[in-house]
Order: sequence, then structure tokens, then C-alpha cells
Amino acid sequence: MANEEQLSILKQGVEVWNKWRKENLDVEINLSGANLFGVDLNKANFFRANLSEANLRVANLEQANLNAADLRAADLSMADLTRANLIGTNLSEAHLRDVDLSEANLSEAELGSANLTGSILNGTNLSLAKIGYTNFGTVDLRVAIALNEITHFAPSNIATHALTRSTLCVYNSETTPPNNLESRAEEKMRCLRTQMVV
Repeated sequence: MANEEQLSILKQGVEVWNKWRKENLDVEINLSGANLFGVDLNKANFFRANLSEANLRVANLEQANLNAADLRAADLSMADLTRANLIGTNLSEAHLRDVDLSEANLSEAELGSANLTGSILNGTNLSLAKIGYTNFGTVDLRVAIALNEITHFAPSNIATHALTRSTLCVYNSETTPPNNLESRAEEKMRCLRTQMVV
């Protein structure tokens, strides 16, 4: 359950929230289950915040700092996450339908069992992101970045036509992406498309 004092500060606006966070760096942020439907959180600092199961539908999280945040089972449907930072963020079982993730950084993010149907991944950095049982639906993966560095720990769902038009190379948890361009090019020829359920 969300910390009511912290939630009250956040509802005073991003400027007040970010100032309070800067002055209280050691305070653990607990906004789990908070109702933030449609709230303007542009450039908000949620570094390492617990936002699990929070309602962030239609929220404006453009350029927000969500690095290392806990967003497990959070509902971000139709939210704007343009240029947001989600490095190492836990998005397991998160609802990401129709989310705009253009130019967002999801490096090393946990996307297990997340639903990204209809999301926009234009310029989205997925370097070393972890996927498994992830639902991509008809998402156009061609416009995402670093698909060849995704860690794939279990089958995921993607529409057939979306898969065939994308270059999706995945690695299991026991392997690592190749380091040089030549070996990466060779690895692209061995993309493990059969691991994707179509």
C-alpha cells in the first residue's frame, strides 16, 4: 500500500516532488497500488521507487526517471513514456498496452509476462532487456534498438507478420551477446526466431 505522506507530496506536483526527493535521498519510496490515473508526471524522479500495481493509465511520464524502479503488475496502459529512463526497471507482468515508449531506455529492464500489445517502440533501447512470456502482439520491432542484445529466458508471443518483418536475435540466460561487429553480424544469421511463439 502506498505511503500516504509521499503520495500527498507527489500530488502537489512534479516540481515539489523532485525537490523533496533531492532533500530526502535515503528515503524509500513506496507508491505501490497508488491511483495516478492520468497524472502529469513529466520528468518526475521515481528512481528505485516502488510503484508495483500502481494505476498509471494515461499518465504523462515523459522523460521520467524510473531507473531501477519496481513496476511489477503496474497498469501503464496508454501512458506516455517518451524518452523515459527505465534502466534496470522491473516491469514484470506490467500492462503496457498502447504505451508510447519512443526513445525510452529499457536497458536491462525485466519484461517477463509484460503485455506490450499496441505499444510504440520507435527508437526504444532494449539492450540486455529480459523477456519471457512477454506479449508483443503486433508491435513493430523494426524501429526498436539493440534487439540483438535481448536476453530471452522463455517463449514470448508475437504476431507472425510482426516477427517476419523484424530482425530479432535473442539470447538465453546462459549466453551473452557477441562483442564485435563481425560476430554480431554472424549471430544475426542465427536469430533464434523459433523461440518466439507465433
